[in-house]
Amino acid sequence: MSFEARNIMVLLGGLILAGVVLYFMFNALNRYGLAGQKGTAIVVGKTFQPMRRIDIPQNINGRTVWVKQFEPDTYLLKLRVEDGETEFKVGKDLFDAVNSRDEVRVTYTRLRLTGGLSVTGVMR
Repeated sequence: MSFEARNIMVLLGGLILAGVVLYFMFNALNRYGLAGQKGTAIVVGKTFQPMRRIDIPQNINGRTVWVKQFEPDTYLLKLRVEDGETEFKVGKDLFDAVNSRDEVRVTYTRLRLTGGLSVTGVMR
């Protein structure tokens, strides 16, 4: 490899590393250290995603082998909190207990830089 090609590879590696570091710094500044707020949310919708199988390639002893993995049933509530909407994964019992337009109690944070909404807990 020539001297110029090595310099380009080192520069490219440094740029990729800097990008990853900036990404994690942005997320840390955006999320960490925020106080959770409590309030009410309105259930806008409900989504059920049944169990599904995912085939993932894995390298075992130098050979690519397709390994089956299963994702369990997923129950999502679409919630309207203040002026924003978000989805939150809940258990089957809460999913079955609420209907659209019901009010639920939520714990949430308003993200610092993006202004997005992050729900951290839902109770009936």
